[in-house]
Amino acid sequence: MGNMGGINILLIGLGAHAKRIYHPICERDGKTYNIQLVYAVDLEGKRNDIAKYLESKSDTLTKTYLHTT
Repeated sequence: MGNMGGINILLIGLGAHAKRIYHPICERDGKTYNIQLVYAVDLEGKRNDIAKYLESKSDTLTKTYLHTT
């Protein structure tokens, strides 16, 4: 994990906007701009949705899920 000499990105929330905008930009332009999406934080209730989305990606993204009360 990590991008030696580059920019590591932490994404707070992997919802619809992140799936449509941020994640694709990191995948498409990561090497060009020396950026890497390395970590994401989201709610526990979104775990299955995020897992389904990332199944089709060659992604080594570290994820943390927060419990809500």
